[in-house]
Amino acid sequence: MQILTRHLGRAVELNRKLATGRSLLSAFSYLPFGVVFVDPHLRVIEMNAAAERIVMHQGPLRVKAGMLSLADAGDHAALQQLVLEACHVRGGVVPGIGGDLLIRLKRRGIGPDFAVSVGPLIDPRHELSFTAPHAAIFIREISLELPAGFKDQMRAFFDLTPKEAVLAASLASGMTLKEAATNTHIRINTARSYLDSIFLKTGTHQQSQLVALLRSAQTVVRSSGQ
Repeated sequence: MQILTRHLGRAVELNRKLATGRSLLSAFSYLPFGVVFVDPHLRVIEMNAAAERIVMHQGPLRVKAGMLSLADAGDHAALQQLVLEACHVRGGVVPGIGGDLLIRLKRRGIGPDFAVSVGPLIDPRHELSFTAPHAAIFIREISLELPAGFKDQMRAFFDLTPKEAVLAASLASGMTLKEAATNTHIRINTARSYLDSIFLKTGTHQQSQLVALLRSAQTVVRSSGQ
């Protein structure tokens, strides 16, 4: 009886964790953007309906043999790195921070562009059905059309100079650094210098991270203009 009671208690605890996990996933299922839970190796644990639609329509994400992947090797490597950072536990307690990634598909004639954000999936009470480090990936379709006042808002948000604001807005609109330099009427070497300054002011380290951050701020700009 003692053995049976011990196993019954374990079964009840597992059922409670699974129920909590299902409730969490059910909440995510109603979000208008894709949500995918993965382990450090990009093995898919769960995804909501929006993410399934993206995968089904051959979007930026694909699932092969249970593994999440991106068609472009560079994008895939960047996503893998962000997931590893989000799953990295420092000192056994503090998780990594993950980051943002802009996936450009429209320019390649494949489909819409997507902003991807990766963060640690924290379960301090161990109520989910898994306890090892995992990451949550959020996928949102975006339009590169900038709203009115975008450049001025970015300048105010991040304390950019007028030239830096023009360069940042040009990059956010989908231009390459060379195209953005031409649009800003500066040389490419000057553009690289401005870009380093923009990185410092925005707390980003890569052009893709910067663009993803600027695009995320687009919603704030539209809201303030209403």
